[in-house]
Amino acid sequence: PPPPTTSVALQQQQQFLQQQRQRRQQQQQLVAEQQQQAVTQQLEAKQRAQQVPIVLPKSSVPTHTPDGRELPVRVANDPWNTANFEPYLMVIGMHRSLTSGLVQALAETMNFRLASYYTGNWELSELQLANDLLLQFSQSRWDHVNLPLDRPFSLPIPCVPQHTRHIQYLNIGVPFTQEPRTGALVLKDPRFALTLPYWQRCLPKPPHVVFIFRSPIEVARSLEKRDAMPLRQGIELWYQYNKLGLMHISSVNHTIIESRDLLDQPHKTLEFLFDVLSNQWQLPRLLAPLDGGALHVAHTSSRPPTDREDLERQVAEALQQELGGAVTLFDVMELYDELMRRRFSVQTIPLSSEQ
Repeated sequence: PPPPTTSVALQQQQQFLQQQRQRRQQQQQLVAEQQQQAVTQQLEAKQRAQQVPIVLPKSSVPTHTPDGRELPVRVANDPWNTANFEPYLMVIGMHRSLTSGLVQALAETMNFRLASYYTGNWELSELQLANDLLLQFSQSRWDHVNLPLDRPFSLPIPCVPQHTRHIQYLNIGVPFTQEPRTGALVLKDPRFALTLPYWQRCLPKPPHVVFIFRSPIEVARSLEKRDAMPLRQGIELWYQYNKLGLMHISSVNHTIIESRDLLDQPHKTLEFLFDVLSNQWQLPRLLAPLDGGALHVAHTSSRPPTDREDLERQVAEALQQELGGAVTLFDVMELYDELMRRRFSVQTIPLSSEQ
């Protein structure tokens, strides 16, 4: 047959190239869909891995603890009432403020009970997850607080049984916990500074609180080192956590200490806490702390400010490095001064008002 004309050959070549482009586009679309599916599966797997299951008896009248140990008849018949719920302690403070070191010292020197399944930061994983979920409901995260600072934390949701009953199980009594220490239960999570009203509303008894704070520049530098967080963001978080924390503890028994006191004068600070927790608030089965010398805790070695003027200068320099943000130098220093004025203060709510 005669060879095709030039126009026919050109038309065939264009059709071939168009088919090639269509096949490439289909292949690219298929690869993109497969990648998106793989990312979705990874996110779902990560979310499932982060969900810590809380095993609760199915019966409305539970007879066993979450790990299968039998409850006494008194607790089994009425596990949630106030009489079965011992006084307990919450350690509250901004991240990187030596909250972990304080809990470690309370456990090792005063016989405070830690329950079990704690993370490396002495936080109960179930509580950490619950607080993260509460913050998510408020469009917030631990490192991005989107809460109003002029009123207490509030959510239009009922108490979640899985959140509160786990703590109630942990606090039913010493013989049913896998913990060598026998004192009162201590719970710690920096997020309590943001979510405390929820727990106060949902638990049978309000907590007793030790509130610990650290200078804003030390906290910001610690977060910068650990999380690569900008200094301004760290200072703003310090302000939000401490502002809301002070507001939230105003309705419960609380005392306030500074992290530097715990590092520089550990025995004197622990003796003060023992007097408050055992003698004034009568938390059960605590032991008087012995002088063990320096407190051996893991903390960042950020240089503390030499005085208030040095602190103000360092905070001002950090805030000037990055523009934006609603927190001012005046806000930060005013809150820091209030914390320093209330250092070693004690508030005890009369029992009738507390109930």
